[in-house]
Amino acid sequence: MQTKTSGRRKFEPEDVIGHSLFDFIDGVETRYLYRILFDKARSEKKRVGPIPFRCDSPQERRFLELTLDALQDDSIKIVSILVRSEPREEVDLLKVDVPRSKDLLVICSMCKKIELPSKEWVDIEEGLVRLGIFEKEKMPALSHGLCEDCMTEIMKLL
Repeated sequence: MQTKTSGRRKFEPEDVIGHSLFDFIDGVETRYLYRILFDKARSEKKRVGPIPFRCDSPQERRFLELTLDALQDDSIKIVSILVRSEPREEVDLLKVDVPRSKDLLVICSMCKKIELPSKEWVDIEEGLVRLGIFEKEKMPALSHGLCEDCMTEIMKLL
């Protein structure tokens, strides 16, 4: 059973064991990207990466690098390394335990930019101001996708 601890999701072993990694990756584009990267690692039997990405918390920007290695049994070794982190003012949008509206906001899985209705991708803090999120009663729900810049960079690796 999934529980929450200090605003974070905590998974029990039964929530994870026997499930595909793809059950835990949000967003069709992001799942597709990981499938392509896994296929490349397996077919070429060589390291894929490092691939820069962010995994932010509400209080911190975290910059990481991902590498994928195909193992002899066809499984994939996934390594994420923290390159640096930067503190920031807390961003309610990234909290898992805040009330959500039915509005949907797309966030890039790699760089954490958000997509505006104009299809422009901007840093999360700028986007929150431009969208007037702070004036709303509830935070929008998040969906993960890939901005054009990140998609272009990933395709260069392939």
